[in-house]
Amino acid sequence: MAKKPFGLQSFDKRSLLMLGILALVVGLCMIIFNTAAMHVICYSIGGLLLLYGAVDILRFFTGSGQRDSDYRSGLVDGALAAGIGLFFVLRPQEVTDTFGVIMGISLLIDGLFKLQFAVDMLRAHFRYGRVVLILALAAIVLGIVTFSVRSMTVVWIGIMLLLDGVFDIVCAYFLRQFDKTLQTARAKVNG
Repeated sequence: MAKKPFGLQSFDKRSLLMLGILALVVGLCMIIFNTAAMHVICYSIGGLLLLYGAVDILRFFTGSGQRDSDYRSGLVDGALAAGIGLFFVLRPQEVTDTFGVIMGISLLIDGLFKLQFAVDMLRAHFRYGRVVLILALAAIVLGIVTFSVRSMTVVWIGIMLLLDGVFDIVCAYFLRQFDKTLQTARAKVNG
């Protein structure tokens, strides 16, 4: 049985779709509610990270995370997530001041993941691989612009997130089509 390309083997297409929807929602909130949305976003992200961290720490001490793998890092992961979450909740103004940099880095990383998917698709001669490549390069450019322009307003960051959300949703659709194409090809080879 043929293996999936590395990038698709380790990535869930639903995660990309959910990230796209989340980016759309956050981007729209930033455009509509402007600065007020920033504090809500900080508190929301901070609260989620605190919860995630607490659950991870609890799983580490109760041993329930041991079933996931032989190597358990829940204590460090949980403490780090809880610490970052606490910073977001207690210091939202500092987070807001550096939000453009934070979002730029995350958009850049997201674009690099899309680039990996595009390369996998192009290697397999998938017909929409070039579309994903263009979207990946556009996402990388969005990340670089968001990261490097220090005076970017909340509305512009919201627009960048909105665009990236659309890119994520389109890429998730093409990844799903690519996965179906791979499954069809495997069925023909095996059947």
